[in-house]
Amino acid sequence: MKIKYHFRLIVVSFSILISGHLPAQNPSGDPSSAEELPLPSVADPIQAQSGEGVGVQAQYAPALDGSGLIALDRTRKSRMLLGGSFTTGWDSNQRNEKKGYPSGLLALSPFLGIQGSTGKRQFLLQYAPTFVSNYGSNVSSSQTLNRASAQMAGILTERWQLKFDADASYGQDSLRLLVPPQGVVVGEIPGIGPNAAAYRRDAGKVTAIEGGMEVQYAKSARDLVALQVGNSYTHFSGLGGNNSVASTRLSYDRRLSPTLGLGAYGDIYYDYGSVNCTSLGGGIEAKWMVRERTSLQIGGGPQVNSAACGNQMGFAFNTAFSTRLSAKSQVYALASRQFGTNYLGPGLWQDNVSAGYQRQVGSAGALGLDLGYSHSAALATAGSYNGVYFEGSFNRQLGHQCFSTLTYRRYSGNTGGGSFSRDVAMFLLIWTPNTGHLFK
Repeated sequence: MKIKYHFRLIVVSFSILISGHLPAQNPSGDPSSAEELPLPSVADPIQAQSGEGVGVQAQYAPALDGSGLIALDRTRKSRMLLGGSFTTGWDSNQRNEKKGYPSGLLALSPFLGIQGSTGKRQFLLQYAPTFVSNYGSNVSSSQTLNRASAQMAGILTERWQLKFDADASYGQDSLRLLVPPQGVVVGEIPGIGPNAAAYRRDAGKVTAIEGGMEVQYAKSARDLVALQVGNSYTHFSGLGGNNSVASTRLSYDRRLSPTLGLGAYGDIYYDYGSVNCTSLGGGIEAKWMVRERTSLQIGGGPQVNSAACGNQMGFAFNTAFSTRLSAKSQVYALASRQFGTNYLGPGLWQDNVSAGYQRQVGSAGALGLDLGYSHSAALATAGSYNGVYFEGSFNRQLGHQCFSTLTYRRYSGNTGGGSFSRDVAMFLLIWTPNTGHLFK
């Protein structure tokens, strides 16, 4: 019933957001506009990046095809986004098994999206299926993973705004290591999310749905009140059981200066499915635009948990940092401790650390390095988890919309006493409709 309720909530929110009209406004492309940032949470899949006071804010969202960030431009008319990639390479453990067999791989990944603005509403819909064939002396198989996302932002009145985001995936879970990792927006830099270092052994097919809605009220040019609700659901055919987490968060933020904001929040999490567990908490957070294109966010507070959670008291926190080192290089770093390890199963806490470096090479190349770590504490029904992820990539523009990419990914982890590792080397030919960009 809870899943059906949240699904209906998402459908209603979608209908509200794609209707309505208001004259379009140009998002600021001037770096100096960073001095008026509202400094939003890095956890938002849709993240405000510019704007001042009670007004329209430019938005960015991660591109499913891995090309970077997509600007939800209010001046852009609705358009179709068409692209895709062809991949060849080598995989040491195609199904995330304890003792996997190496194989060659061929992959085809079409990309389809719709982006546009209907006055007060901006929306971005993306769909990216991946079809993989593995071949080798001990391996011959075909697998599929479907991924989709929807992000929308709308202005209800001069003071009220509404945001909506949803992500879904269905197919062979082991293919997640072959597709672009889960993206998050860190300042103006694309980074990898908490699940980049989270893989389950012998998981089979995954069904994952996650959605959320946020309502914002601008009490004044400096004061913002926000209410967020969300729900996530995950099921693995090879592991059994369902993992779900519902959440509600109420926050108040005040901008003390054009570059500094302070806030307080309260939240409640309900973990249901394999485990029924509730957590109540709250805390304070600070968001600081240190200098032009350098941002820092720190927040945290205590969590009081029900008896089913195992530990009665915990502490949650979230930090994010991003900066431009030069006109051609940038870095980001994330660290968090959160309740409800949805993907990793019925654990209590998930600790995540990730960092990355991106650099333009010449006029047509880009180098990227990403590192991630995840850890979850155990409940009686599930063991603890540790995972490490690394990726190094180099891509080069071949033409107006064509790129080539050479990438290496490494994962090693341990789940409940069972460990496995995996190495993947790939060469990709990519056609992208200029959806996302690493450097804004």
